[in-house]
Amino acid sequence: MLVNTELTQHILSQTTCSEIEAVALHQLLAYVYDKIERRRRQASRQMLELARKAVIDADAFKQNLLLYLQASDKFTQELEQLALHIDWQPSHALLLRVDNPDELKELHGAAQRVLESYPTHPSLLLLSAITRSIVNITDQQRSQEELEASFKYWLQLKHSHGTIINIAEQCLDYCQATNSPLHDTLEQVFGLWLLDHDQTDKALKKFAHQAPVRHYWLNKTLNKINQLPLPEEI
Repeated sequence: MLVNTELTQHILSQTTCSEIEAVALHQLLAYVYDKIERRRRQASRQMLELARKAVIDADAFKQNLLLYLQASDKFTQELEQLALHIDWQPSHALLLRVDNPDELKELHGAAQRVLESYPTHPSLLLLSAITRSIVNITDQQRSQEELEASFKYWLQLKHSHGTIINIAEQCLDYCQATNSPLHDTLEQVFGLWLLDHDQTDKALKKFAHQAPVRHYWLNKTLNKINQLPLPEEI
């Protein structure tokens, strides 16, 4: 890359050392928080999740810890390749190939391991949420957090609402077909997301049976009514 030396010297001459140091420090901190801190946070969350399971079931803790620490011969390499791209369809195809509970646990462990390097990857977050064994309320909450984060990052990556809706519907179909206990949680998260993104008719048509969706819609409606100007007195 060619560098305009005269232009560079002119810019530097107009900038104090303190300003250069401030900009450099800002860029360094931004990198640390965007890359390193998110990865460490993801690893810490996973260890906390495993530790909580250890209190309830020591054998399940040992199994899940090994699945997390050991590279999966079947899934890790493929997930690392999928992580280089954002398209959900290859991840969906991988999910559909899993045909027994042990493989599902192995896929979850592999997804958690790869997520440590790609903590904002929406497909990995979605895979991790859907493949988690839901044993207690904490498991359900962790999957809900990952579902919500996945929707958020899909939007940040400029995916259209239609694309995100198709992804969510594929996940709902999978959860229903496999009798996943995550199905209700996914309906609630999806329904609330639809309400927040001008898809009220679809949200109420598909998810009005979910109390959180009804209550959220009612609160939004009442807030809009309260913001209307009062009628002039006659």
